[in-house]
Amino acid sequence: MAGDSYSSALLTGAETTGELLALSAVEAGLRLTGVRTGPGRAEFRAPLAPDSLGPGRRLPPTLLAVAADAAVASAVFAHPASSPTGVTVELRVDQLAPVAPEARHLDVTAVALGVTDGFGSGRAEFRDDRGALIAHAVGMMVGDSDGRAPLGPGSDARPPMDPEAVRIQPLGDGSARVDVSEGLLNSRGMLHGGLLMALAQLAQEHCHATAGATLRPLRLGVSYLRPAPGEGSLHFRSEYVRRGRRLWTLRTEVLRSDGTIAAIATGTGAISGVPVRA
Repeated sequence: MAGDSYSSALLTGAETTGELLALSAVEAGLRLTGVRTGPGRAEFRAPLAPDSLGPGRRLPPTLLAVAADAAVASAVFAHPASSPTGVTVELRVDQLAPVAPEARHLDVTAVALGVTDGFGSGRAEFRDDRGALIAHAVGMMVGDSDGRAPLGPGSDARPPMDPEAVRIQPLGDGSARVDVSEGLLNSRGMLHGGLLMALAQLAQEHCHATAGATLRPLRLGVSYLRPAPGEGSLHFRSEYVRRGRRLWTLRTEVLRSDGTIAAIATGTGAISGVPVRA
């Protein structure tokens, strides 16, 4: 399972989500800030630099995945029936539209869909500042049952993450590797769950590049099975489930150094230049 986002600690007495995210190295590196929170609800904002967008003016994988994890977790753990902290067990992101050329920031609004028996689900919408719906995310979280105390000020005093450090090394034959560094960790000392999702998408993009295909990601879902340790390396092993003329689906296993599977990612997308009918 993915480690918690720092934003899951909403019940520590901090006045705003922004105060919490300012203390989270990963989210701070992306300049993700809180706008407001309420019971079962959270809102965030991030700047959109024109040179930070991907091909087709799509959101970069790191910002998309980290914001999805932080927003959904914040909404779920802000629900009155939830424990104050926990972990992400499932996360899915749908990419719906490109960012408008005039857009300068991204707004993310998340709500809890329900919390019961220690589990909670939530969804988040991503809109640019022109109001266009860019992406949609849904996730499932499980609260801590071990009496873990909420995170407090100073529990993540590391410098902000460098987004340029989120890179993956392709190995060929659908495989890739990443060496886990301190800048990629969450407040529990494990690889940040949003970054794991982003790395899985990068691994799939490299797999497509090896196959000579041009891709347009549509959906990526991750099942977090075990924590990804805060040291050593992770291996990404991808294979096609579907490889049609217009659509593709890839399944990626994320392997820890001991060979056990930390997560499974399934991505679906379109072959660029070929129209896809709904």
